[in-house]
Amino acid sequence: MPYAMFFSGGQAIHFSPDFAAHGYRGASHGCVNVRDKTKIATLFQQVRVGDKVVIYK
Repeated sequence: MPYAMFFSGGQAIHFSPDFAAHGYRGASHGCVNVRDKTKIATLFQQVRVGDKVVIYK
């Protein structure tokens, strides 16, 4: 899982080449999939262990 940032146990925010190609037609296992590799790489460089994570639906 490229650029994986784990929160709440085994769930993560990460880049997904499958999600980038197929969107919501695929499946997620509880993760927050990001389709823009450039944006997730930028976010990955900015976050630090212990940062607060807020997920909006």
